[in-house]
Amino acid sequence: MLYKLFPLNLIVQQNKICYLGVLLLRKLFGTAGIRGEYGKVVTPEIAYKVGLALATFLGGEGLTTVGHDVRLTSPLLATIVSSGLMAGGVDVVNLGLVPTPILAYSVPALNANAGVVITASHNPPPDNGIKCFDSRGMEFTIPMEEKLENIIFNEKFNYAKWDSVGRLEFYPEIIDDYMRELISRLRPQKIKKKIRVIVDCANGAASNITPIILRELGASVITVNCHYDGMFPGRIPEPRPDVLVELGKQAKVLNVDAALAHDGDSNGC
Repeated sequence: MLYKLFPLNLIVQQNKICYLGVLLLRKLFGTAGIRGEYGKVVTPEIAYKVGLALATFLGGEGLTTVGHDVRLTSPLLATIVSSGLMAGGVDVVNLGLVPTPILAYSVPALNANAGVVITASHNPPPDNGIKCFDSRGMEFTIPMEEKLENIIFNEKFNYAKWDSVGRLEFYPEIIDDYMRELISRLRPQKIKKKIRVIVDCANGAASNITPIILRELGASVITVNCHYDGMFPGRIPEPRPDVLVELGKQAKVLNVDAALAHDGDSNGC
């Protein structure tokens, strides 16, 4: 029953579900998937339902890649979404901690039918979210998200039989695949001048990736907030101008050629 899934006092407002009446609105997805405070908006139960609904949407077959950002609740939610997918008969490839662009890349790269990333992007540490991708690595369209919502709110889930549940594999090597292909496409042999770049990864999902790519391309890299930390101690994970004032000052003092700043899941800078 729906009252088991959601408290009766929830309501959708912009991209968050806030307290008061979601049962009437029957809406989970906003402009960037499902996103909001862990334990109120994004819960383990909702994560399982999304995974199972996606498996039902996919016809209980095929492959889905699952990844997550650095947030403290992300590994848990990724595991639970994977459980829902597998319960519905879909095989899962767990990518581990990856930036959202690498999750999107993984879907066509691994011939998957869909992808799911657990991330709240630039939101504060208590928040989290769930975003789905189609077989092309593109974000789900509104009609696709509405189909998932219909399955969830009407509990039209299809469970796989005991001998048809999905299998689980791990493929953290997708990061190396992505970096290798990106570097080859950018053709570093054509970069003549060695540039100096300062990079602020906001302690997010690309902290150990963007600096490596830039160095492989021949740049001299100065790193700021480039170690994983789901509390985002260096700065808030939204690269707004007012947030990056200190980075701008450092760039001037160090006389670099360029400055780059990511958000939490590194799909923006």
